[in-house]
Amino acid sequence: METVKARDLRIGNYVYATVAGNVSDKMNIHQIHSGTGIDNAEWYYPIPLTEDILLRLGFEPRNEHKGIGAIYDYDSKVENKEIKWKFEKSVAFVHDKNDINDVYLTVLAHPTAYKIKHLHQLQNLFYALTGEELTLNP
Repeated sequence: METVKARDLRIGNYVYATVAGNVSDKMNIHQIHSGTGIDNAEWYYPIPLTEDILLRLGFEPRNEHKGIGAIYDYDSKVENKEIKWKFEKSVAFVHDKNDINDVYLTVLAHPTAYKIKHLHQLQNLFYALTGEELTLNP
């Protein structure tokens, strides 16, 4: 697994953190709290997006479907008159049309050419689109 590039991080991102640069099977989830944390990017590894991570962020499954094609909705806790309903922040797991093993997340109302595979990527895009921070609950 490759480390996260410093240019892809911002304060508030969640990453796996190694202890003193030693990779172990039991990496801890760490939230970056300062620019100094970003300077230590060589110790950070991306957190893959999973259903569990989406649920811990506050997304809710739209129906009983799991896996590819499953849609998760985010109901904003922040009042924003420009965002009228929660489905504008819905996401779904999809796969590349040429490689079914290349699974990633897409934001339904804001399709991108960029494949969102890691938590910090979703956090950055979500914040750019909504101005809201995603918080990872225990």
